[in-house]
Amino acid sequence: MATSVIVSPLNAILDDEAATRAGWDLLDLGRAFLDGGATFLQLRAKQRSSAWLLETAERLVAMARPSGALVVVNDRADVARLADAAGVPVGQDDLAPAAARRLIGADRVVGLSTHTIAQLDHAVGQPIDYVAIGPVFGTASKDTGYDAVGLTLVEEAVAPARLRSSPTCWRPAIRLHA
Repeated sequence: MATSVIVSPLNAILDDEAATRAGWDLLDLGRAFLDGGATFLQLRAKQRSSAWLLETAERLVAMARPSGALVVVNDRADVARLADAAGVPVGQDDLAPAAARRLIGADRVVGLSTHTIAQLDHAVGQPIDYVAIGPVFGTASKDTGYDAVGLTLVEEAVAPARLRSSPTCWRPAIRLHA
C-alpha cells in the first residue's frame, strides 16, 4: 500500500460536468483549488474520452506537482498510471481494488467508495489506502444509486479504522492498511 497518510486540509473533486455547468474550464478550476490550498484533487470525468482524460490528468498532475498536491483519477487506474497520478479511487461496480492495485503499483493510492456497513466491512480486507463514505448528504452532482447516509455511517466507520491504527499515528482519515 502507499506509505503516505492521506490527510489533507482540503480535498477537492474536479467533476467535469459540474465544472462545465458552473462555467469553469476544468483546469482553471483545478488551478483555483490548488491556489486555495487543496492538496488532494480527485479528477472525475465520466462522459469524456480516454484520450481527453489522459491529457487532462497529465496536465493536472504537472500543475499539482510544484505544491506537492496529490491527484487521483476517478475509476481509471490505467489513466492514473499513464498520467503518473498519485492513484485511483474506485467504486463498488468498477475495477476491483486488487486489480487496480496490480495496475498502478504498491506505491500509489487506491481508494474505495462505500455506501453501507456491509461494504465498509468488506473494504477492510481489500488492498486499499482509504475509503470514501457517502453520499453523506443528498447531492445533485452525481447519481450514486444510494440514499444519503448521514453522519451516523461516518461515525460507525471510524471505530474499526481506529482499531487498525496505532494511537500514535491515528489521523482523522479512514485508513484500512498501514
